Amino acid sequence: MLADRYAYIKEGMALRAFQIYKLYENLGFKTFKQYCVKGLKKSVYYVKQVIKAAQTSWNLILQGFTELPDNESQATRLATSVSQVSEEVDKTTSCWQEVLDKAKDQSKPITGKLG
Repeated sequence: MLADRYAYIKEGMALRAFQIYKLYENLGFKTFKQYCVKGLKKSVYYVKQVIKAAQTSWNLILQGFTELPDNESQATRLATSVSQVSEEVDKTTSCWQEVLDKAKDQSKPITGKLG
């Protein structure tokens, strides 16, 4: 089911909204860190990784890709493969296209190590 397959995108975008708009304050938390640790029972590092993965996949959607990283791990790996420059979206899309092509050429499933 697609909803389950890309749940990390939905989760990451929701977490980003909580971070940007300080929605955690409505739940009684003073900081985003406090919300992550006490409210979600997750480390801030992990939550930021989910956000980064979601943003990476969202950028791919905006660029017209219909095949996306299947999980947070693949999307995070893709994001870390791309250097932080102003042309990040272009590099992300070209890097993802390389992964798709490589998987097809080698008849292998896409994993975090394929790229």
